[in-house]
Amino acid sequence: MDVVLVATLPDGDESLGLAYLAAALRQAGHRPRVVTFRGCGDLEEAARRACTAPAPLLGLAIPSGHAAIDILAFLHRVRALGYRGHVTCGGAYATLARDRLLRTVDGLDSVVRHDGEIPIVQLAEALSRGETLASVPGLTTRDGDGVPAPVDDRTGMLMAPERDDLRLYAGVPSAKISAVRGCWGGCRYCGLAGLRREAMREARARGLSTQAACSAGVGGMRRRPVDHVADEMARLYHDKGVRYFHFVDENHLPRDPEQAQAVLVELREALVRRRVGNRAVSLMLRADVATPQVVESLVRLGVVRCLLGVESNTPEGLAALGRGATPEANELAVRNLTRHGISFHLNVLLVHPESTLAFVEAEVQALRGIEGGLLDPFQVEALEGTDLFERLRRRNQLLGGPHVWHFWPEEPAARRFAEAFNLLKRQVMGQQQLTAYAYEVLGTLAVGGKLGRLG
Repeated sequence: MDVVLVATLPDGDESLGLAYLAAALRQAGHRPRVVTFRGCGDLEEAARRACTAPAPLLGLAIPSGHAAIDILAFLHRVRALGYRGHVTCGGAYATLARDRLLRTVDGLDSVVRHDGEIPIVQLAEALSRGETLASVPGLTTRDGDGVPAPVDDRTGMLMAPERDDLRLYAGVPSAKISAVRGCWGGCRYCGLAGLRREAMREARARGLSTQAACSAGVGGMRRRPVDHVADEMARLYHDKGVRYFHFVDENHLPRDPEQAQAVLVELREALVRRRVGNRAVSLMLRADVATPQVVESLVRLGVVRCLLGVESNTPEGLAALGRGATPEANELAVRNLTRHGISFHLNVLLVHPESTLAFVEAEVQALRGIEGGLLDPFQVEALEGTDLFERLRRRNQLLGGPHVWHFWPEEPAARRFAEAFNLLKRQVMGQQQLTAYAYEVLGTLAVGGKLGRLG
């Protein structure tokens, strides 16, 4: 059966999530086609491409509330152009906001919960046979959640994603790699923590005990075998000429630094055996894992840039956000990365619901201990399904919606600061944050330098 998969990608990069879904569908004998667009400017063209050869199934990627705005506009347009097939959606945001999406978006027929490789195939097969959708696992319709999602099944993450044209970065082919799904952290503002609770609920509905679910990686970190990851990187290196690999995992390394170092050493040795030579690598890294030994192993693996998870550099700020790190660990990580020449970008969540003006002043003072890297202050986002979102909802502090939410701190002085801070960021940085461009420039220099592309 023909299936169209759609994502909005403002940076024009590949959608690794859709690449996995396309591989699952093709392996099952279906004919997937991926359509991507950058935003409202090319939405019309994308909608017409999706409707050119109408497929019975249209799958929409909605990983975030920001993505939902463009994707749901796309859905409205394809329905106006006459599309009459089944429309489903999936992704972290879609999973957490599924009930409201189905209640408020008329053109949407279902939501795939959690990993989509198994549900999308079974949905396509049910539609092709004209069968009821009640038996499709992990599919929510207006009749409810139905059969529990196969959250303990790792089949999807072990598939080889279907890739077409690869993006050039610093003049060389680049590829995204997903080695891990899930996260061991419990940050109050993070959607992954909300997904973890949902996944455990699905596991219990499947009859799994808490111990069995945890053993299967449900609600935590599910890691592909290192040799499996190395095989994918070797194929991309030798067959596609890829020299820059970006790990998209929100939290790539284990919590324990010794285990983290062991993972890095094992991967480097596996790549040596596969004759994967000079390469540049980037990933996301928690500061409390970035010990001197771990950073040295990162360098030997080829890591030249990372997004460093700091978020706050005061004990009070870290506690309010549910972070398990310490200011000392943050500052040590920064020194280690700087010493080894790894380019890094770190966010500081300067404004959160508990912020007071005294807290902001203390946070700014504490940032003097962060020397190096590209620092970007933010107001924490209120993501649906998170502890932070629920706390704001109970306090009647939520503003905006339905897909992107906002709040102001309760203390009047902190609110005045937050208003001025957000206004300044919009006026100076613009809609596309200047720091994001700076990070890409620095990243291009780091990758280009590692691969000898700077002349």
